[in-house]
Amino acid sequence: MAAKFAGVENYPVMIASCLLYAVANAFYWQLMPSMIYDVCEVDELMSGEKRSGTVISLQALSESVSIAVGLQMLGVILEMAGFDSEAAVQPDTALEWVENAFVLIPGAAMMAVALIMRKFPMTKEVFERVKDALEKREKGENPDVTQLTEIFR
Repeated sequence: MAAKFAGVENYPVMIASCLLYAVANAFYWQLMPSMIYDVCEVDELMSGEKRSGTVISLQALSESVSIAVGLQMLGVILEMAGFDSEAAVQPDTALEWVENAFVLIPGAAMMAVALIMRKFPMTKEVFERVKDALEKREKGENPDVTQLTEIFR
């Protein structure tokens, strides 16, 4: 995304941008599954049932639906921008919107997700409280879940 605004004028900068993207992408795919299991723990605490299979399936479904909707949107964007699959050279508007579709739109979506995650924080301290409450429930105690309201605002 930075390259869209800063401009990539040479090969070394392009390589550095690609490496930075690869590292960020690796972090994302390492973080995502662990976050899903955090959601599973919170769901178990609130519902009293272990539904991790359902939660993980919903995540996979949402990914598939997002890909399908994204591809449909890309087709509409390209059509509106004047993309011609038969042409050897595309109009500038088509090239600009291809770039926007792969940079600005995903970047805006990631920013929206970051804002949502900020509103519903799952910090290490909050997760420890979730685990403590689950352990109390396993021992037959009735944990007070009202102390976890910050993740359900």
